[in-house]
Amino acid sequence: MARFREIIKTWIDETVFDLLVGIGILFLVLFLVGAAVSSNKGGWFLGLLLGCVTAGVIAVHMSISLDRAMDFGAPGAIRKVIKSSLIRFLFMGIVLYIGLKVEYIPFIAVFLGILTLKFAALLQPFTHRMITEKVYR
Repeated sequence: MARFREIIKTWIDETVFDLLVGIGILFLVLFLVGAAVSSNKGGWFLGLLLGCVTAGVIAVHMSISLDRAMDFGAPGAIRKVIKSSLIRFLFMGIVLYIGLKVEYIPFIAVFLGILTLKFAALLQPFTHRMITEKVYR
């Protein structure tokens, strides 16, 4: 457990860790709900996994790009943040397009998987208090 804590502290910011844990929790909840309702359980799992992995990549990319933007002056930082945001939107669009084109994967699962980032941000204070403080301390 100590080794795990050192890896987390070294590579992942606390807030990003909160978001990733929230995405993971929401993935499990949405998978259980979707598996109970959906007849295509494998497709639901793959679509949700694709969306949640996308949400995680977006969260990590956002953190890295904001850290890098702080190294620039105001005009350079604005350009860097806009460029990074466009890259994330393009990536999200590509993943959503894949969700539309692959018939086996339900589009709603991919969409809900990406939305887990938004809900994880809302759950971040709770996640921080209940989980992250125990891992980082």
